[in-house]
Amino acid sequence: MGDMICKICGEPWDAYGVQHDFTAAERSNFLNGKGCPCCKGKSDNPKPDLETVIWSHVNNQDTDPLETIDRLYTDQ
Repeated sequence: MGDMICKICGEPWDAYGVQHDFTAAERSNFLNGKGCPCCKGKSDNPKPDLETVIWSHVNNQDTDPLETIDRLYTDQ
């Protein structure tokens, strides 16, 4: 099974670690997209939600929407 990625900081975690090494609260937060033990739900580089990305593209159609999403959601 592949890594599970934290939605806040992007840290990869293996599924076994999430199920067996996290506390119940850490596991719940991680699985609900609220962060992992590394970031504790805080990010130095917060990512906009997908709805913001879509409306940004609708209002500014000079870029490919997938390019916009890729630019916003990947570390550069």
